[in-house]
Amino acid sequence: MTTTAVPCIVPGTLFFCSWSGGKDCCLALELSTEAGSRPAALFTGMDETGARSHSLGLTLASLQVQADALGLPLVVRSASWPHSGNTISMP
Repeated sequence: MTTTAVPCIVPGTLFFCSWSGGKDCCLALELSTEAGSRPAALFTGMDETGARSHSLGLTLASLQVQADALGLPLVVRSASWPHSGNTISMP
């Protein structure tokens, strides 16, 4: 894959990748690594029960298979999802 330099990446810097398990996070991981940074872990936000990811609804087991294939630790945290009717006020 031929890519252009990612200007915000500092070669040699450790980083964690926000991991949904989809193609976009995989590309971000690839580009960051190609630019010289070193992935330390994958991070995924899970639903309140810890059964499914917020982003794509993947199971913890499927996310762990991906992390194992990449040779990276998977860090997960469960949190409630805000109700879609809530609004955020901006000053």
